Amino acid sequence: MCCQHTEPQRRVVLSVLDFGTYEHERNPSHVRHYRPHLSELATTVLTFPLPVKDVAKFECLNEDIAVNVITFDERQPIPLYITPHRQRKHLVNLLLLTDDESNAHYYVLVRDLSRLVRGRTKHTGDKTFVSQYCLHCYRCEHTLTEHIPNCSTHIPQTVTYPVKGKGAVLHYKTTQKEFPVLYVLYVDVKSFIEPSADRGSVSEHVPCGFCCLKVSKFDDKIFEPYVYSGPDVMTKFYEHIYHEQEVICTKLNVQMDMSPLTVQQKSEYENASVCPNCNRSFDQTSCKKSQTPLPHYWSLPGCSVRQM
Repeated sequence: MCCQHTEPQRRVVLSVLDFGTYEHERNPSHVRHYRPHLSELATTVLTFPLPVKDVAKFECLNEDIAVNVITFDERQPIPLYITPHRQRKHLVNLLLLTDDESNAHYYVLVRDLSRLVRGRTKHTGDKTFVSQYCLHCYRCEHTLTEHIPNCSTHIPQTVTYPVKGKGAVLHYKTTQKEFPVLYVLYVDVKSFIEPSADRGSVSEHVPCGFCCLKVSKFDDKIFEPYVYSGPDVMTKFYEHIYHEQEVICTKLNVQMDMSPLTVQQKSEYENASVCPNCNRSFDQTSCKKSQTPLPHYWSLPGCSVRQM
């Protein structure tokens, strides 16, 4: 609600009074209830209309009051300013509205934040507990209590919900990442922390050594880890990586005959109707059986998974 018949630039002050000690049950939007108390709020160094960036100054002048400011953009609530003083006596939520014709801004008191934002969720008709940092609605208060310490470490943000229709439901698509790779290099780089010469940072990490371990399911061999500590660490690191690349590529470029299929593998191949890579039938996709069946790849290169 917004106080009626009053100057737009003072609505932020009147909204605070309305929500605070001087709330009136009868006609609370009438400004006559609050005019006698305007001087009780410190606003001497503030300019009106009050910019959002100056809400923090208002809080510094009035130590019992904390203020949050949100707005709407394309029907999505967006937090503009979230108070760091959550434990103060009065916590006021304000909605910043914009007049499209005059481009004027107005602060409106939000008495129930849950009623304002819960329409985006399935809890439309129930009371919810809203995070002031991301405006996410929770059904239980203890869930919000557990969420606040993690959410408060980030800047204010909003949750965007997908539109019903195509692409609204997420599906796991990167099936190719489930396939085992032939070689893996595990690298651990150690660094010293030294004072930084850059004024924009306090310290910087200076590499002092690294360890690289090669693991393979292709070779029946246990490789010894490569360890280096000394000058030019990153130069030595890239030299070792490029050397490993040459060794691995040389081995993988050797053409070898495939081991013959077992009777069971041949039977599974001949009776297969679903691509084992993308889990769709051969009739619904461009995948087709290869003329030379492989134990793990029964589809042509047209398979959407094998192309990735």
